Amino acid sequence: GDSSELFMLLARSPVVGLPQAVLQGRVQPVSLPDLAKAVTRLLGATSEITGVLACVGPQPMRLGEFVACLRAQQGRRPARVFGLPQVISRWSARLGDHLHWAPWCSETEALLAQDNVGSPEPFARILGREPTPPDQFMGTAWS
Repeated sequence: GDSSELFMLLARSPVVGLPQAVLQGRVQPVSLPDLAKAVTRLLGATSEITGVLACVGPQPMRLGEFVACLRAQQGRRPARVFGLPQVISRWSARLGDHLHWAPWCSETEALLAQDNVGSPEPFARILGREPTPPDQFMGTAWS
């Protein structure tokens, strides 16, 4: 999706400028094969799970750490990550609001500025194993 596209764009760059608020937010990426396996199991006739399931990877990480992990899988050294001034962050997000093909916009900024994490235990129970760590995503898609 758009967020995966944005993360891959960031991972290709040796220098990454992120809004200050985004530097503090944490993500917990999950591999697409893990997500597909969980959905298949939940749709099975024997599933007794009800309610909301947080489909998350094994550990939370700051966005800069996730970008470094993606770069390492591509055989690249960690990027230089720095915080952008607030005025540039807001301006670029508002510009993205008008460029509907751009993955960066005000909504993306707001989402990345807050933690997007959860307990991995319920998801692991559905999988029957621990979720795939981000450093093992190479060759798989992630969300």
